[in-house]
Amino acid sequence: MDFIVENAGTAGALWAALEAASANQEPIVLFNWTPNFIEAM
Repeated sequence: MDFIVENAGTAGALWAALEAASANQEPIVLFNWTPNFIEAM
């Protein structure tokens, strides 16, 4: 799989990237670990 790693920086930016990929029917790979800011949402 060929992809570029981009740091979203904030939970809001990560959710926006996920929503944009979904709306455009584009693939997206999310790296997540525990603990992580995304779990606070």
